Amino acid sequence: MVSMVMDREYDVAVEAVRLLTLILKNMEGVLTSADCESIYPVVYASNRALASAAGEFLYWKLFYPECGTKAGVGRERRRSPSAQRTFFHLLLSFFVESELLLKMIKDQFNGFLEIIKNAWSKDASL
Repeated sequence: MVSMVMDREYDVAVEAVRLLTLILKNMEGVLTSADCESIYPVVYASNRALASAAGEFLYWKLFYPECGTKAGVGRERRRSPSAQRTFFHLLLSFFVESELLLKMIKDQFNGFLEIIKNAWSKDASL
C-alpha cells in the first residue's frame, strides 16, 4: 500500500495517501515508522492534491501522536513525537534552503546573461 503513494497516476497516489491516513487514524500499530517516513517527502509533490493529502497525513501523524505506531514486534521502534517534529522541521528547512539556493543561482545566472548581452551589444555597435 505504501508503495502506491509513488504511483505515476496522481489519482491513485492521492487515494493511497488518503487510505493510509484512515489506517493511521483508526488502526494502531499497522503502519511502521519507515512507512510513515516514506510518505513525509510527498508533501513537496508538484501535484497539489497529492501534496495536500500527504500534508493531512503528516498533520495526523505528528500532531496527534496517539494515531502513531506503538512499540511493537521485532525491530520496530517508535519515535517520540518530538523526534518526529524534529525530522519534519529538518525536512522543511532543507526544502526552504534548497529553494533559496535555487533562487540565488537563478539570480546569478540572470546577472551573467545581462553582462553577456551588454558585451554583445557593445561588440555589435563597433
